[in-house]
Amino acid sequence: KTVIGRTADNDLQIQSRFISRHHAQVVSDQTRSILEDLNSTNGVFIRSQRVKHQELVDGDVIQIGEHKLLYRDMRTAHRLAADADDDDDLDELEDEDEDEDDDTDADGFEEAEVGERGR
Repeated sequence: KTVIGRTADNDLQIQSRFISRHHAQVVSDQTRSILEDLNSTNGVFIRSQRVKHQELVDGDVIQIGEHKLLYRDMRTAHRLAADADDDDDLDELEDEDEDEDDDTDADGFEEAEVGERGR
């Protein structure tokens, strides 16, 4: 849980006369994050709509008073990175299948010519 407000006891402190002492909070679990207005005077807005209780998605802009906060869902970032890694692994496998003319044997060793050393 992350509490947003004007006073020092908040997790995210925003010093502004338009921010309530305890303005809003974001409550997260393994699958989602919920923004909740804590009965603030001036409200909480997402996409220009005043909200009391709203599930957040990556990239949401939360407006509190004159301040805009960009919500980044690290779960989404980790999923995208994992998906990109999976795509890279697939590309590598496809490249290996296409590369039949190289000098690498089934064990992953390359053939090399061995010359005689001079004494």
